[in-house]
Amino acid sequence: MLSYEKYYKLCREKYNQENDNKQKLSLYDLTMNYYHPNQDNEYFTFPDNYLDLIDSLSKKIDTKIKDPSQLYSDHNGNNLAIQVKNIYDLPEINEITNHILPQIEQSVFNSHILLSGIHAYRNVKTEVDRKSSWLWHYDNNPKEAVKILIYLTDVEEDTGPFEMLKHDELGTPKVPTSRTGYQHWSPPVLPESRVPAYIMEEYEQMGYKKHKITGPKGTLLFFDNNIIHRANIPDRLYRDVIILNIRPTLEKFR
Repeated sequence: MLSYEKYYKLCREKYNQENDNKQKLSLYDLTMNYYHPNQDNEYFTFPDNYLDLIDSLSKKIDTKIKDPSQLYSDHNGNNLAIQVKNIYDLPEINEITNHILPQIEQSVFNSHILLSGIHAYRNVKTEVDRKSSWLWHYDNNPKEAVKILIYLTDVEEDTGPFEMLKHDELGTPKVPTSRTGYQHWSPPVLPESRVPAYIMEEYEQMGYKKHKITGPKGTLLFFDNNIIHRANIPDRLYRDVIILNIRPTLEKFR
């Protein structure tokens, strides 16, 4: 059975037989890139009607969240987030991904990619203690797997932004994954892939600072999910997001 790294190498080789190499960033060098709506960047362009799509998507997700039958569990005050069950009936997602992902395929992966999962969440204001993704952690996913997170609401310091570590010179730290192949999943480097307080203190002593990513709805985060990061509990309002999971594949998918 091939390791994920060797499989990705095959994906690149096949892709380069069919396409010109237009890669601008090595997938393995990716940490965190984020862009505000229609902000120019060298890896992809937004659709011309991106803000209209985001506005429509935001309203439809809000409608679903208000309907208990559309949720995985009722929000009873003990949840940190609410997850929508079915989002595959939303054409806005299709239009956004069909525009952006083929460009990322060329500029970052240099291989065909598969959109392997789509999720919609609302982070809510609550008195519940932090747990799970609300603690400092890394996802311990294969290093060939990448996430895209899109804000569907305006996100400010007190409305539950994504938070990470950042150093002016050293960038953003990543933790090595223990998942290197289909049959090679070993325990994570850190228990349950949570980052204990003493390690966070060591990073702070090295000059790393905690950085919350804020921005208007439509802000897009494109990142290696093995960076050290966490979600936040809003002090007011809420934060809605769409999360896309992408990975390399040998075959071309729509």
